[in-house]
Amino acid sequence: MEPGSNPLPPSENDGAAPRPAPRELRHVRRAVEAALRAWDPLETKPGVEGPSDEYDGYALPLVELARSGADVERVACELGQLRRQLLAERDDPAADARIAARIVSALHEPAPAHDEPRRPRKPRRAARDEGSYVCPSCSEEIVVPLDASEGAEQTYVEDCPVCCHANVIHVEFGEGGEPARVSAQAE
Repeated sequence: MEPGSNPLPPSENDGAAPRPAPRELRHVRRAVEAALRAWDPLETKPGVEGPSDEYDGYALPLVELARSGADVERVACELGQLRRQLLAERDDPAADARIAARIVSALHEPAPAHDEPRRPRKPRRAARDEGSYVCPSCSEEIVVPLDASEGAEQTYVEDCPVCCHANVIHVEFGEGGEPARVSAQAE
């Protein structure tokens, strides 16, 4: 793609370059997805305040561009086009170049071996450690952490993470492993 043309839309491989093994491609795509989350031209804070996959659709086309021999400058140019044309954001050549370098270097990083130990998963919360309520303002189901050590009946104010309206949350822990009852009222 020449500078000034339309940026790459999320797409499948066009067959221009041989595909790496699926595990190798997954490793590179994940590295590029992480780089795109750091790029974050929309400032959505993917995985924190916004969806973690906000920019993932651009990863594979950028991997393919880099695999076709594009250098850091060319990948940075593509990121700039994505920023301007698809995301309607202002130019930031320094950020684009920094992320382009991460994308190009991801192609040269070896994929983890199958026999490498995996990171242990975080233990899942028990049913008594979480509860949910329906926000009275936006009708979204909200999951909240629960702590029985704070008492069998609890009341506190918390802003809805979806609509930001303040809610009075009521929690009542049941006897003998019974699930806690959680409800909310608009403050």
